[in-house]
Amino acid sequence: MSAPGRKTIAIPVFGARVASRFDCSENLLLVVAENGTVKKKERIKLFQRHPQEKIAALARLGVDVLICGGISDMNVTRLGQRNIDVIPWMQGNAEEILERFLAQRLAPNRMKGRNGHRPSF
Repeated sequence: MSAPGRKTIAIPVFGARVASRFDCSENLLLVVAENGTVKKKERIKLFQRHPQEKIAALARLGVDVLICGGISDMNVTRLGQRNIDVIPWMQGNAEEILERFLAQRLAPNRMKGRNGHRPSF
């Protein structure tokens, strides 16, 4: 857990966009922000293939918040057990979503599956 006002944010990415699924993502935008200002930003490669291993890696990196696309309820629960907050179902440019999150203007649950409903994994 980070110090008050300081958050480590992870966004699984595919190119410049939020990856469509957490469990399939290989790259991560990792951001350390303090009181809404970015202090450090880097892209890292996730070598872990299994979602539980990815979750453990996020915990080792000190992630406080995961902003992602699709994610299973089971993985949301596992992340919560590691004290990692999840903002799921995001889609679009990762940098723009990060800016909206830092400005506290991020509307949750934007990604929809077939027939306009959230997919269930």
